[in-house]
Amino acid sequence: MPTETEKEHDKLGPLAGPQLAPPSAEPAASPLRRDLVAAFAAAITAAQAASRLDDLDEAVHEVRKALRRARAAVHLVASALPRDDRRDLSRALVAARRQLSTVRDLAVAPGALAQLQLEAEQRAAAEAAVAQARVHAPTPEEVRDTLVAAVAAVEALPALLAASLPADADWDVVKDGLAATYRRARRQLRQARRSRTAFHAFRKRTKELTYQLELLAGGVDGHVESLRRGLADLGDEAGEVVDAIMLREVLDAGGDARPDGLDELLEAIDGHLAARIKATRKGARELFDRSARKWAKKVSKAARRDLADTAPPSPRDGGDDDDDGVPAAKA
Repeated sequence: MPTETEKEHDKLGPLAGPQLAPPSAEPAASPLRRDLVAAFAAAITAAQAASRLDDLDEAVHEVRKALRRARAAVHLVASALPRDDRRDLSRALVAARRQLSTVRDLAVAPGALAQLQLEAEQRAAAEAAVAQARVHAPTPEEVRDTLVAAVAAVEALPALLAASLPADADWDVVKDGLAATYRRARRQLRQARRSRTAFHAFRKRTKELTYQLELLAGGVDGHVESLRRGLADLGDEAGEVVDAIMLREVLDAGGDARPDGLDELLEAIDGHLAARIKATRKGARELFDRSARKWAKKVSKAARRDLADTAPPSPRDGGDDDDDGVPAAKA
């Protein structure tokens, strides 16, 4: 017969596995906790490796992406972390990403411009404004120094998370984290009707949810991965809009030295953004049509189904139990 501890671990979803208790008075870490700490450390390691890439634009992009994954992992277990540690982890990750924001915006501006349908005069004005902005861009040496500083600032964070996350962190903690991220995304989606800043924040939360589900899917192409793909597609669509928002800010940051036709160009971009934001919000409603708790419960159910699908059949019951032998997580 399974023990109560083994039953509890069965609730953890696709990251769960057998636990071997060490001969210690300290509580053994759950498999889910070990995997989450390891995933956070892997994201920081990925950021460090990306900072050494030869292509600086690619290095900036990959470092920022790795730091976003690390932050998603922190938010997944935030309810179990001491307040001061949670704040320190989040602030360090945000600050590191922000060091690279200007470089990233200038890097994506030409690609975002290429995606816009513009008149010849408008495109010429846009290209002139982007070229003017890039004159003041950091030098390659400055970008490399910023990359080094950004990853150095987060080097100690894996040890901090490992020390502060309780050994018994379980699926209920993860459900709280999923619900919190989803709740913020829903609120920002509503606010995005009138605010580009809110739309940008909504896209960040969508990417964060994508990374959280990627982590929980554990490489299994199953039910959690299916939920992740829907959010990933939405995040890609929203990302194109955010790139256009960033492009507009770059174009409008030239001060008094404004190329001829820039005002008309900005009006055209405003029209493009209004239409794209409206369309993206409409497409997002189906993914954000339930309460945060119900959505977290849906992910829990998907994780249990993945665990049941990948578990070997039980000789005790022939693998034909009503819930595939997987106990339901607490709502």
